Amino acid sequence: MSQTDPRFPAALATFVARAQKIVDAEESRTSHTLECKDGRRYVLVLDVHYSGPESDRHRHERAFCFVDKTTGAVLKPETYKKPHPTPRGTIYSDKLEGVNALGALYLPAGKPHTHTGPDALASITQR
Repeated sequence: MSQTDPRFPAALATFVARAQKIVDAEESRTSHTLECKDGRRYVLVLDVHYSGPESDRHRHERAFCFVDKTTGAVLKPETYKKPHPTPRGTIYSDKLEGVNALGALYLPAGKPHTHTGPDALASITQR
């Protein structure tokens, strides 16, 4: 496996901060925060919120997206522990790619989804 790009920590922090702004702008999600959980190959970005009275708070976690440490690709969760292999964007982009207030985007139906970032990731349709 390749090593993590030295730009990764800063790019991930920027990506999560941009995504958090989008989550905060969604009226129904104002109490949600994004947190990162580090794994061997992927960082799991969690959408976290609490419910219940102050004395009995319940933590709710939902997989928001995965980020591949080796490529910076933003991936939609297939399950809580496994990403879908098709990238939705990259954290190295100058603008927020691949997510909205609810998490990683679905691919457009019937359209080949391609993207090239600073690292010239391969066309998604070729993977």
